[in-house]
Formats: sequence, C-alpha cells, structure tokens
Amino acid sequence: MSPTGARVGPAGASPGCWWRAFLVAWLVLVAWAGLMGPSPLPARGASAEVWLAFARRVAGQDDLWAASPDGGLLYRLTATPDDERWPTWSPDGQRLAYAARRDRNWDLYLLDLRTGQEERLTTNPHFDGWPAWSPDGRRLAFASMRAGDLDIFVLDLETGERLNLTPTSPAHDFAPAWRPDGQALAFVSTRNGTHDIFLADLETGRVQPLLTGPESFKRPAWLSDGRLALLVQRDRRTDVAVADPETGTWQALDGLGMAYDVTPSPDGRRLRWLEPRGKLTVLLESDTIRATWPRRVGWPFGERVRDLAWGLADGELVARQAARVPQSVRPRAAEVSESPQLVRLNDLRTGIPWLNNQVVPSFRALRDRVAEEVGYDFLGRLSEALRPVDFSSDGSDYVSWHKAGRAVDTLLDLGFDHGYPRLEIVREDRFGEVYWRVWLRCAAQDGSCGQPLTEPPWDLSYRARWIEAPGQGGHPRQFVPGYYVDFTQLAEDAGWERISSFEAPDFDWRTDKTALEFWHFQRTDGLTWWEAMQQVHTPEELAEWFGWNQVEDHEVPLWRVELKGIPFPPEYRATTVRLVAP
Repeated sequence: MSPTGARVGPAGASPGCWWRAFLVAWLVLVAWAGLMGPSPLPARGASAEVWLAFARRVAGQDDLWAASPDGGLLYRLTATPDDERWPTWSPDGQRLAYAARRDRNWDLYLLDLRTGQEERLTTNPHFDGWPAWSPDGRRLAFASMRAGDLDIFVLDLETGERLNLTPTSPAHDFAPAWRPDGQALAFVSTRNGTHDIFLADLETGRVQPLLTGPESFKRPAWLSDGRLALLVQRDRRTDVAVADPETGTWQALDGLGMAYDVTPSPDGRRLRWLEPRGKLTVLLESDTIRATWPRRVGWPFGERVRDLAWGLADGELVARQAARVPQSVRPRAAEVSESPQLVRLNDLRTGIPWLNNQVVPSFRALRDRVAEEVGYDFLGRLSEALRPVDFSSDGSDYVSWHKAGRAVDTLLDLGFDHGYPRLEIVREDRFGEVYWRVWLRCAAQDGSCGQPLTEPPWDLSYRARWIEAPGQGGHPRQFVPGYYVDFTQLAEDAGWERISSFEAPDFDWRTDKTALEFWHFQRTDGLTWWEAMQQVHTPEELAEWFGWNQVEDHEVPLWRVELKGIPFPPEYRATTVRLVAP
C-alpha cells in the first residue's frame, strides 16, 4: 500500500494516470483512423454487410442481381420470364422492394430474402415504379400513372393507405428519394420543361423546387450530411455530382461524363455509378468528402446493368436467395441456315424485301415481339432493306451494311394517335457522338403496354430546325403523356444495333436531316463488313464494285476502309498513320 492507501499501477504509476494515458492513446487512435478513411458502417445484425442490388438485362429481359462491394460475389436474385426493375433494400436488409411487370402490368413487389416469397403490394392496372424505402422501414414512396399522369405516392406498408403527394401536377413526377429524417422526399419533375429536382414535405404537403436550371438533373439520392447525389446532363456530358439543397448549387465529380446511374453508400461517404465502355458496362467509385478521381470497382458487364441500389443487407440471406434461383444465364439464340445467302421476305413491304438468311430469324422474332408489345406491325413495312451493290449517292454510305443484307431502315414517321406522334425519338450523347432512341406509342393506353416516356422527344420540325434552333438540328420539345415501348431496347435484345448520326463537315445531322440515321439498325454478328459481304456476294462482284479503284473513286477514307475490313493494296499497308479516324 502507498502512504495514501491507493493501489499502485504498472511501473509505480497511480491508477488515475494509467487510465488517463490509455484514454488519450485511444482518442489519438480513433482520430488517426478517421483521417485514414471512412468510418465503419453501423451494424444491423450479425450478418450486416454492404451490398449492391441492380437490374441486369440478359436475353431480352431484366432480372435482379446483387453483388458484394468488391465485386467478388455476384448473385442472381430473380429468374422470372418478366422484367424486374428499381430494387431498393429494406433498412433491416432482409427484404427487397422493386417494380415488376407481371401479366403485362407494372406493380410493386416485396421479396423476403428469409423465405424467398414474393408479395404483391399494388394491383392498379396503371404503371407503378421507382419504389424507395423510408428510413423507418414502414413506408414505400413510388411513382404511379394511376391518377392520369406520373405522380409521387407514399404507401403505408402496415395499413395499405396510399397518399398522392403531387395530385395537382400534370407533369411527370418520378424517382423519389427519402430525406434521411423521413419527413420529406426529393424527386425528379418535368413541370418546368426539363428535369428538375423538387421536394415534397410530408407534414405540410408543400412541394417546392430544390434544384433547377438549364441542366437536366436525375437520379437524386440523399447523403447523410443533407446533400444530394445526382446525375447532371449538359453539353453532351452526364456527370455524377453532389448538390447543396440550401444554396441550390452543385459540383461535378471528376469523370469522363458518361455516367447513367448513381447510388451512394449507406454511410453517404462514397458514390458508385455506371458508365459504358464500348459494349461493356463498368462500375466506378469516388469519395464524396475528398472528391477523389474515380476508380474502377469489380467487374465489367457485357449486358446492360442499371438501377443501382447500395444498401445494408444480410449476406447470408442474399446467398440463400441466390440458391433458390438458377444462376446460369443462357442468351436466346436464333436458328440460322448453315449456308448464308440472300432470301426474299414475301410478307415484308419495302423496295427490295431481301435479307441475309443469317439475320432473318432474329428479324422475324423482333418483328413479332414489337407487334405483340405495341399492338401493330411496326416492322411489317420498312423504308429500306437490301441495297444494290452499285448504289451510290451523296447522302448514303457506299460501303453500307444494307448491301450485305444485314441492315434495315424503319419508317421515319407513323402519323398520329389522338394528337400524339406514334413514333418519337430521344437524343442520347455517348462517346462524343449523337445517338437516338426510338419510342413507339402503344395502341392500348390502359397500362397493359409499355411505360411512361420520361425523356423529352426531339423536335425535328422545320420551325425547330431552322427558326428556333438554327444549325442545331432541332431541340427537345415538351414531354408527352401516355405509354410507350422502347423499340431500340427490343432491337438490341435481338442483336440489331443502332448507329450514330453523321457529323462530317459536308454531311451533318444538324443541317442535313438525312444524316440523322435514327431509323437505321444493323446486325453484324461480330463480322467485319467485308466478311459479311463475302457471305452473299461472289469474289467477282466484290472485285468489280469494291476494288481499290472504286473505293478511291467514292472517296471512302482510309480509316473507314480499315474499319470495314476491306483489304488494302500493298502500297498502303504501311501507312498506319493515315488510318486514324478523325
């Protein structure tokens, strides 16, 4: 015992000094760990982990998948013949809410990962989508067409009561996101003629703008510090950004400007988003605090991935659900003849109704599917199919895939349905080039066909092209109500690819409407143009019409000759510097 009667600690230190030293050391360690990286996520049970859920489109339909943050584990969660979209994790990580199209109708569903049972939450014949789980786990916000236009609803999961938060808005209101306090929802609205972010207060019922401007704002998601993560479209770019609702300002993160989906981590310190890389999709991540240069995470996908949702989930339950469904994915394969040749399609209305028999099965399958979806035979009549090998014009490609029997041009106009065009095109900027997505208006507008078109159609009228936006090729026009089918997606499902518009000095879509090319779809099956031509034309025909003299006479640039796979004469084979595309 010491003279004071207190016990002595190690090395003769008093117990008070020992514990103070330990406390100081612990605080220093905590502070150092905080500087080194994000704090650990709050635990939600023994198996709580961070997981990504998303929709993955394979073989012509969307299923739900889940992946561990590092991409090391990839699980398929649904394997139905229907589409499932927009997953959202429950706060306890044991359930997944999403929209699914069952019996031609989009409704909300719950998947219980503990039992594998699916529960249908809505039964209205009109479209329900974009579910978002409230922080307390008791409510789901979603967008619905049940009131005649897209509105934001809140569903009480205990009582089944539904509340329309935007009943007086005739615009598209969709993609709701809960504020962390659970008292308000941010959402995308088109009421100002573009995509803006609005806020709906659940207590007062007040709806007010949060983020507006000439830019297009999409995919809002709240961060834990009260800021918003979102996508910003402008100047041929789509960037991931962080916005401050208090000031109405936003800051884009460093990136390539090709993002099309984004989700924050549960602690709000990181963002992950998707970008295309050719025909692949990659997952990128950046820090919301230090705004680091994005790094690539996990796996690339050959199929389309979208609707990212990062949340806390029970990894054991995710694995258990994956064990209930088949994990293999077998793309649909169309049967083809062993001997390629040009064949006539007698039921096809176009100038020369011939195609390469290798693509005929996929074309017929696409034609049937589109007719089933929209209610009319859109591909029964074409602007063009096969093109003669000697065809040449100032407004066409001399080495066109039409000449190989592997391209079709759809009709440019389908007329009107109750005052609305039956064919709409939406501009999409990718890789610095302009592409178009073709949407077809459904014959039935009762919710049994398609989904709302939430992008502004492009105005190609004379007034838009030459008076309102001269030299710009037109401009977006007002958003349209009703139900539409994404024809471009169905074509991609069947292996038919779109091409970009021309922007050459002497042939530019902004000044020449024939350079738009939104109507052109081709199926290459991985062949070069020259290989495809060899399937259906004799060597004599190719030598006569596509020999080197003919290629030079038609001023086909060397980079395009290389792209098409046309053989170079010996004197050109070493001129690699001239093969680079402008």
